[in-house]
Amino acid sequence: MRKKKILLVLIIFLFFIPILVIASNPPFVTLEHPEANLRDNDGNIAFKCNATDDEKLVNISLYHNISSVWQLNQTQNISGVANYTYFSVSNILNNTYSWNCQAIDNESLSIFSNFNFTFTIGALPHTYLDYPLTQTSDSIGNFSFNCSVEDTYNLVNISLYHNMSGIWQLNQTRTISGTSNFSVFNLVDIPDGDYIWNCLAYDNESQLDWGSSNRSFREGIDSDTPSVILTSPINSTTNYEGQVLFDFNASDISSGITNCSLYFNNTLNTTSSSISEYSSNYFLVSGLTNSDYLWRIECTDLSTESNKGYSENRVVSVIDLTAPVISIDEPQNNTIDLNGDVTFSYGVFDDGYGVDNCSLFINGALNQTNNFITISWENKFDVREITNGNYNWYIYCIDKSPNRNENMSVERSFVVNIETIAPNLTLISPNTIDTDGNITFKYIVVDLNSSISHCDLYINNIFNQSNTNITENSVETFNIYNLVESGYNWYINCFDNTLYQTRNKSDTWNFSVIYDRAPPTINLLYPQDRATITHTKYVNFIYNVNDASDISNCSLIINGSRNVTLTNISKGVTQHLTTTGPLYNGEIHQT
Repeated sequence: MRKKKILLVLIIFLFFIPILVIASNPPFVTLEHPEANLRDNDGNIAFKCNATDDEKLVNISLYHNISSVWQLNQTQNISGVANYTYFSVSNILNNTYSWNCQAIDNESLSIFSNFNFTFTIGALPHTYLDYPLTQTSDSIGNFSFNCSVEDTYNLVNISLYHNMSGIWQLNQTRTISGTSNFSVFNLVDIPDGDYIWNCLAYDNESQLDWGSSNRSFREGIDSDTPSVILTSPINSTTNYEGQVLFDFNASDISSGITNCSLYFNNTLNTTSSSISEYSSNYFLVSGLTNSDYLWRIECTDLSTESNKGYSENRVVSVIDLTAPVISIDEPQNNTIDLNGDVTFSYGVFDDGYGVDNCSLFINGALNQTNNFITISWENKFDVREITNGNYNWYIYCIDKSPNRNENMSVERSFVVNIETIAPNLTLISPNTIDTDGNITFKYIVVDLNSSISHCDLYINNIFNQSNTNITENSVETFNIYNLVESGYNWYINCFDNTLYQTRNKSDTWNFSVIYDRAPPTINLLYPQDRATITHTKYVNFIYNVNDASDISNCSLIINGSRNVTLTNISKGVTQHLTTTGPLYNGEIHQT
């Protein structure tokens, strides 16, 4: 009998093992885009679906009801255990539609996302419920319902719906026009009770829109006051920062809450109209000075009676023991400065009394103090002409509290290393008279510590042009053409490639432009006019020549014909021209 029981248990165990082994989870699908309730104008939608799975994904399919029936649109293959895909659908007609995605894994397990998403094509009307606010209470029996609507098409009408008769139904419809309008529906003699209402708008494209959600209101005398429960800080709390978060919960069983106010020592401090019932609300108050504060919260409901509810009174004591928080920005630690002008920037923050002053210390010594502090990152000290050396610096700040809380930033280091060797400049030309207005400015530049970044030409103290392609210790040039006749001065500025580009200026040279309008002056020295030469076949003609410009060439003309030409001519110096061939007996005329 015992063997049979053991065999039966073993059979049952083996029977269930396959079921446990093959159990698997289907994929998990999320709809990424378009988000729920999207409104689109052009009718072109990119659908994005995301899927994850324990096994291996196979495909994702898009389903929608754009064709008025729920059906498959398209399927795309995917892989891995986490993936996504896009589906593009174009030319969708104006209407509201639903969509979803289905994912399948390699175990043939499939699933849709938990909820269908809807989207709307075409700019539908947008209806707003302006008044009364939700949970408003009235005891007179008269209510004015205010609804407004906006649209890109022309509006046709707007209607008020409510359930005052016990069923949800149309109350009245107003004709409206334009693309933005509103209507006020006045109802009288409303019986006591709790009701809901909404507005429905139509445009000339037969598109409609309700208010975002139904609103509730109460007719009848509201004697219920708001309930206000303080959460924090607890009674007799001591705060050491001067900034306190006053947290509370407010609710009203009959009407909504229109606003809540914070009181210190029975004096109003601040009021908020953005109150969430049955959840946490708070007032954050900064800059509280040393003192004991008796505080409470007072809330008013939305009823005609404007019922008020009060919290208990609590005490919070503020003692500011928190020092300013300092964060230094520039210069970064171990910065190397190359010109000796340094800006020290920092941020300082204090939630209590604020900051009285901050000081800059360099190598442990006070450098300067700022008594006008901005609680932000926009504070700085400027120090000029710091000499070469290694330095440490920090910022020291004191707040305005009676305790004079103080704090010091972290300490940083920097080095000042100013290059004192500037580029060396030598001018070559021009420094004389030019006769054609086309000038080549020549110079040489050398820098012993760095390369040259660029050199600039100045004429009559005005920048003319720059040269960035510099070869050191070689002749560099600037060219200018067609200068008018005048006197000029010029110099060169050169900059090296150090961080702050050390500069040097050359000497200033002068030159003049005087256009040459007169021919050269020639003096014939030998042979004399009408001279007789014997016993030679070759004659050496001697002369000199002068001109405002350089001489290009000189030619010997004998009996009207060019005999010889020289091109290497020196002005004002005796020159020699020897005939190119023998001369024979006869009369010779030279020019």
